[in-house]
Amino acid sequence: MLALAHFDLTGAETRGADADALRVLPCRPTISCSADLVPPGALEIEVGLASRVVEPRGFIHDQPLLLKLTLVEWLQAQVGGNGYVFTSGSVSRSLRYYDDVSFGLKTHIVDQTKAIPSIAFSAALSVPSFNPPRDFPFAYDASFWAYATKDLCGVHFDLNGGVNVWQFDLPARSVQGFGTLAAGVPLPFHLGVMVETYGFTDAGRIAPKDAGLLMGLSYSPSPSVMFDVGEDVSVFPSTRRLTLFLGVTFIPVRLWGNGAGAANVPR
Repeated sequence: MLALAHFDLTGAETRGADADALRVLPCRPTISCSADLVPPGALEIEVGLASRVVEPRGFIHDQPLLLKLTLVEWLQAQVGGNGYVFTSGSVSRSLRYYDDVSFGLKTHIVDQTKAIPSIAFSAALSVPSFNPPRDFPFAYDASFWAYATKDLCGVHFDLNGGVNVWQFDLPARSVQGFGTLAAGVPLPFHLGVMVETYGFTDAGRIAPKDAGLLMGLSYSPSPSVMFDVGEDVSVFPSTRRLTLFLGVTFIPVRLWGNGAGAANVPR
């Protein structure tokens, strides 16, 4: 499962009069994503490391990667995955495989105003990699998301909900519902803090129930770059006890649109 997310802690509006500013809108490391999009032509890259603490005394490691390219103001193409998944330490089941690759489209419907939030929807198809898990059948998964984003009293909120359809092309398909709420607050010195709560229903062995509380710290040396680090505590220790994560989101280039060219990325 690709668990990616957004929290905007740059302390600046992402749309409106300054809509062409290249400010990152991360969809990781939380689950909740923003309803807003970066300007057309901007290539946004999110990459990180995550380690889940599992029973009895081991870890599951992966490397989430998400590429996002806004095609027009209201439509964005996304490609992502969790990279190479492997275990270390004492675990109940050893893992060595490349995770599915997800292809999706996200459409922005409504801009945020004083009265209403930004609203967006997305759909994605996950295709098995060349080296999928051996104990799961070759199958396709689909996910459908709804997003709402609102800034209130200096706090940025992202509310998401939707369903994952696991192995939707097989008779043994299962449906998993989910809901998430993330809040972020900018701090001095380009720092920010975030907190998120979320829950996933039980979809059987391929996607067991999960819920938790995620907390993190971000650092944004420029609007086009954001680093993050934090932890995610699970409500269900049998699934996982804790996830530790770190990562970076950046915009290296704008391929078309106003100010097309290399983004202002610190070196």
